[in-house]
Amino acid sequence: MPSPSTHPTKVLKPGDRFLEDLPLDALDMSVLTTARFFFLSFSEPQSAGWLTAILSAETMFQRPDAALLTRQVLIVLQEMRQSRRSTFRFSNPRCTCCADIVTHDERHLIDTIRASRALDRSRAFSSAMLLCEGQEVGRVLTAAEALATSLRAAPS
Repeated sequence: MPSPSTHPTKVLKPGDRFLEDLPLDALDMSVLTTARFFFLSFSEPQSAGWLTAILSAETMFQRPDAALLTRQVLIVLQEMRQSRRSTFRFSNPRCTCCADIVTHDERHLIDTIRASRALDRSRAFSSAMLLCEGQEVGRVLTAAEALATSLRAAPS
């Protein structure tokens, strides 16, 4: 079994983790994958990652409110992008070699949303502070809480 910081062909950067080492459920994975496709679209507009995020939403979330959830993920990302000063590091969802690595930035994003889902405002605030690099987190938390409320709701 590989050590926590290495994989047979990969070495992690500080703060990164292998997907298999994180306790992510299906909704966390759907949020992460959706976010990754939006980030791909931001960094490589010609990739049209946003189309994949939107068109595969129902498959990823497996819920009738998938379009709403996808929109809410985008709102969280946009609020976070307005707050952060540095570039968000993400793993390309189309790369089979790196899609199983969760960057430290992605971990803070998912932790913020997971804590919001669990109604743990203290942990959500701490994770959002790390995500936003100590900048303003109010709008990020409001967006994360709205997404979390929708994620907690039973699918219609």
